[in-house]
Amino acid sequence: MLKTLFILGCYLYGSLPVTEVLARRKGADLRQEGTGKVGAGNLWQTSGARYGLIGGLFDVGKGALPVLLSDWLKLGKGVGAAGAMAGLVGQMWPVFRKFDGGRGNATAIGALAALSPKAGVMAMIPMFGSGAIWALPIMMRTDLTWRQRLKFPSRNSDEIPLGMLLGWLGIPLFAWLIREPKPAVRGLLAATIAIMVRRVTGGLSDDISEGRDLKQVIRNRALYDRSKR
Repeated sequence: MLKTLFILGCYLYGSLPVTEVLARRKGADLRQEGTGKVGAGNLWQTSGARYGLIGGLFDVGKGALPVLLSDWLKLGKGVGAAGAMAGLVGQMWPVFRKFDGGRGNATAIGALAALSPKAGVMAMIPMFGSGAIWALPIMMRTDLTWRQRLKFPSRNSDEIPLGMLLGWLGIPLFAWLIREPKPAVRGLLAATIAIMVRRVTGGLSDDISEGRDLKQVIRNRALYDRSKR
């Protein structure tokens, strides 16, 4: 019973729309501004670095805290992995937002850091590498103040979604190769599958209703996390 309540609590915790609440404090609507996504990246761009960091840390905690708390309560690695997955599902399909949430990258990174830090280091190479490729030209712009640069005003990135995709696809393999416990490997595989499902299906019904080429939409969503490049 305790394990079931723990996993349910992790889902409810993951469902909390903290980034949207923080954005409203700055007078922003994440679904109508920037990329239209409710993650910490869009919060950073629309509301500034301080709010973006706070929101990002909270989203990371949705994946990391269930693992750490499960260890502290001695519930076992399997329950910790299930709790992290529940937090991720809550972030993506939150009960408090009519099951329409974020993409879950920050939450999955939190789960990764807690379940398999070594696999996380290997996965961060394409993830952070792609981010650097996108961010450095913005940081070098002399026509902007440092405050403006830190909001990263730019078009949607092609590099970051590709880097995240490569990282997530490799994570379960990395964890398996370095002989992580089976619950950790299974949890990370489930997280990768959930991220890909959310990428492809988030807002897909709108694309279908607009009559867009379904094959092209799915390809763009899988590779670039949006229906159009």
